[in-house]
Amino acid sequence: MKQHTPHAIVLDPFSSGRFLVDEFARRGIASVAVLSSGIPALFASSFEPAKYAAVIDACDGVDALAADLAGFHPCCVMTGLETGIALMDELAARFGLPGNDPASSTMRRDKYLMQETIRAQGLRAVAQCKAERSEEAQAWLDAHDRYPVIVKPAASAGSDNIHLCADRGQALAAVRTVLEANNLFGSPNTHALVQEYLEGQEWVVDTVSCGGECLVTNVTKYKKLPNAQGKTVYRHSAFLTPDMDAHGELIRYAKAVIEALGIHLGAAHVELIDTRQGPVLVEVNARMHGGDAVNVLRDYAPFTQLELSVDSHVAPDEFKRKAARSMVYSRHVIAHFLISRMAGEVRHVMDKRHLAEIASYAGDHMPHPGDKLVVTDSLTSAPGYIWLASETQADLQNDQDTLVAWEETGLLYS
Repeated sequence: MKQHTPHAIVLDPFSSGRFLVDEFARRGIASVAVLSSGIPALFASSFEPAKYAAVIDACDGVDALAADLAGFHPCCVMTGLETGIALMDELAARFGLPGNDPASSTMRRDKYLMQETIRAQGLRAVAQCKAERSEEAQAWLDAHDRYPVIVKPAASAGSDNIHLCADRGQALAAVRTVLEANNLFGSPNTHALVQEYLEGQEWVVDTVSCGGECLVTNVTKYKKLPNAQGKTVYRHSAFLTPDMDAHGELIRYAKAVIEALGIHLGAAHVELIDTRQGPVLVEVNARMHGGDAVNVLRDYAPFTQLELSVDSHVAPDEFKRKAARSMVYSRHVIAHFLISRMAGEVRHVMDKRHLAEIASYAGDHMPHPGDKLVVTDSLTSAPGYIWLASETQADLQNDQDTLVAWEETGLLYS
């Protein structure tokens, strides 16, 4: 039954978006879940519909959806995944709520358009082409004539179907592979992006914007390794205190990108490569850092992107109060990703009590007996991950070395 009390509208409440319902509940606000295009298979097991006042499918169009939602008296509209960005902007505008301009939603979703938008604003951007046929990619490759190049879907996430191509033949084959596949969210890839390869360290800058202020909640440094198939896979993500002395150029560039793309309210997740010429955008998503980082980091930071994101929509004064505080992490924190070298079925997993004996252990998402393993070639195909937190980098490195040895010898799982 519809209520006369205000409700938070949460689109596609998956990945880190699944924590929004609990954060709103802490503030006495019930949530309504809206599914922009069903429940992606990757997130089905973590979706908890019982937590919501209602779960509504948007399949009948925006007008019908807005009519359904009106009885819940929306107090804000947020999204958990990038799939909900355009609908979030549209619904916020319809209900007269704070939000980003729906007229510019497309450039916050389409990875090609976001690069061209920031280029037009005078910011460093990647050389690229957007192709719906391999012939279009071929013409650009012939003109570009430099390798390697990156081929990926124009609208996906989580290192889905990303190819590092050493020559023209590999690139064209990768374009065909992308165009013949669905993206991570189950939708067909209508376009492939072909982009110059950016050499340098990969970083993430996570932010929340409100009232003309953009606050950085963390800077994340990725470590990647090549697998046997030549693809680059994640070894870990290190979550760092934002420090203008250490990360000032990254932060200034990320904030300029956010401004150029019209993200004036809410979360942004900005992925960058720090090249010899300076930071260059990989992509930006107008949502929180994916996975469970926004929840885990509560134990090590004065506030997180999760809390600030909700503040930005329903408690702007609280956002300002938090923004005046120093953001300093109490521990060095990493997410250590598992890397499977073979395919098969999981038969054995280390007892959690043994795993927790690692000094810096802070949580895990381990595989279970009976789970299917594939050779890890992307973030989403990793068998799992383990959180580590310590006062010293040396202790973290020692514990990571232990985990790697356990994984390679089959003690961690096999």
